[in-house]
Amino acid sequence: MESIIGAEAAAGESPNAFSQLESIEIRDCPKMTNVVGPQLLPRLQNLRRVEIWFASNMEEIIVMPSPQPFPAATSVLLPFLTNIWVDQCPKMKRVITFELFMLLPNLQEITVKNCKRMKEVIGNELERGGGAMVENNNTSNLLLFPDASSADQSRARQLTLRLHFLEELESICSH
Repeated sequence: MESIIGAEAAAGESPNAFSQLESIEIRDCPKMTNVVGPQLLPRLQNLRRVEIWFASNMEEIIVMPSPQPFPAATSVLLPFLTNIWVDQCPKMKRVITFELFMLLPNLQEITVKNCKRMKEVIGNELERGGGAMVENNNTSNLLLFPDASSADQSRARQLTLRLHFLEELESICSH
């Protein structure tokens, strides 16, 4: 299994399939390469937590539709996602893209442990090229809520990073 749901299965499922799912936990799935693909992403409006353990071929958690521009101030994906935990995923080089991070307004905690090839926690598209784009991509706004207006810029996002045993980590945010 490369991902939870493929394009063929998504086409036949009800639009409400997976809409009440709050947590995804992946353990010991060596052939999985991603958790959430573009077909499943719009259906996970109640997802709060993603945990991945011992997925030796996992390359990324969330595959964004590509190429797809997302306006930073108006789009929100996974509005309730608060926690991402990754442990023992040796091929993963990045947890999420900067563009995706800006569309996750309630993300509060990212924990990454024992991922030998992890280069960055939040960063640009790696190797695939393309990917989602955000209109106002400015690293100085990293910890501000994506939908924050200029009058509300003082409302900073509370983000906790827990990083352990990441031999090749070069950057927390390389955008």
